[in-house]
Amino acid sequence: MLAVVCGALLLCYPAVYNRYPLVYTDSGTYLDSAITFHASWNRPFFYSLFLLGLHLRTSLWLIPLGQALIVTYLLHLVVASLFPTLGTLAFVFLMALLATFSSLPWFASEIMPDVFCPVVVLTTFLLAFARDSMKRVDVVFVWLMLAVAVMSHLSNVPLAIGMLGVTAIAVPLTRAPGVRKALMLIGTSITAALAALVLGNYVATGEMSLSSYAAPIFTLSRMIEDGSATAYLRETCGVRRYRLCDYLDRLPMPMDDFLWRTKDSPLYVIGVHAARDEAREIVAGALRSHPWMQLEATWSNVAQQLRLHATGAELSPRLSPWFINDVVAAWFPAEYESYRTSRQNTGTLHMAAVASLNDYALYVSLLLFVSLGALCIQRSHVQAVRLALFVVCGILGNAIIVGALSTPASRYESRIAWLGVFWVAAVCIGLITGRGRQHLGRCERP
Repeated sequence: MLAVVCGALLLCYPAVYNRYPLVYTDSGTYLDSAITFHASWNRPFFYSLFLLGLHLRTSLWLIPLGQALIVTYLLHLVVASLFPTLGTLAFVFLMALLATFSSLPWFASEIMPDVFCPVVVLTTFLLAFARDSMKRVDVVFVWLMLAVAVMSHLSNVPLAIGMLGVTAIAVPLTRAPGVRKALMLIGTSITAALAALVLGNYVATGEMSLSSYAAPIFTLSRMIEDGSATAYLRETCGVRRYRLCDYLDRLPMPMDDFLWRTKDSPLYVIGVHAARDEAREIVAGALRSHPWMQLEATWSNVAQQLRLHATGAELSPRLSPWFINDVVAAWFPAEYESYRTSRQNTGTLHMAAVASLNDYALYVSLLLFVSLGALCIQRSHVQAVRLALFVVCGILGNAIIVGALSTPASRYESRIAWLGVFWVAAVCIGLITGRGRQHLGRCERP
């Protein structure tokens, strides 16, 4: 437990350096939703409840600490499954490496659900391959954290389902025991999260669906920028009068402009509710009429997303008129001065140096990942190979989801790319210390 606490404190250093927890444009909505008990049309309500359970309207400082503790404990469980006798100092050293050379601490210190994206990968791996090395209470904790991760952000839903599919293939492929139990644990956790999302959406909107508004509108805006939805509208507006037909002269337009430019976007002229009503029909029609155009655009977006991974690219000043500024001033007035004078809000974070250091570490890890992966296969280090498979699938799956449904951005890839750095660092430390090598060598051969 001492190792977990020390590791979590290391992950909180960006918040300490910033003199306040880091925020993004959406942080205000997430904080305000649970406090005012008002669900946003484009954000799940559950991460807001998670935040409320941490800050209790007293201080936002508990959020980075809580998020860091969750991730650190999961990493501790993963490392224990790889190297059961790895000592406290070795684990703290591993966390120090991650705090220095990866994006993890910056997401742990930020009031955003991005920190839960890699949690999906870690928890599915643990439930698939590390059940026997965990106590029953740890299995329950991991099960709950997978559900929390899925409920925290809609992009984690397809990622979790994808990792369930990876589990179905990887468990029998690597001759791990208990494929049915692994699928049952992961499947029930995802199902419970989906049921909670549907119930929450029903309470908020009266509709039984995962997302009444966000999913169809986000998909439509992506396809408008990609051109397929715009092409479909140009072909059908003479026959079928969609509300968007009145704004064809503005299309295509960037996804972010369509979603968030409230003054100029057709979305806000038409209204979110009205746009939702026709979004599903336009999306379905565009996919029928221009499937190859959309597929080509999606893979282009995926390739672009894989190239974008700069740490902290989103951490610009967030004072007025950003909503998060108003939320902190209204609900946490005692901390507003600290928020206002934070390095982020005074433009003195100096993220360029951090991003460069993390990029170099990521590139080195990529090279070592290949060589260490070959070494693990050669030596039949099965558990390390399993984790490597999950890390690769998680990173690629995240890029595919973002490329298909959102605008490629550095934070989407950097939030999960640190898993590669973690795998390389953990395997290197385990092999160098020699303590874990004998345990890893005892793993069954595939």
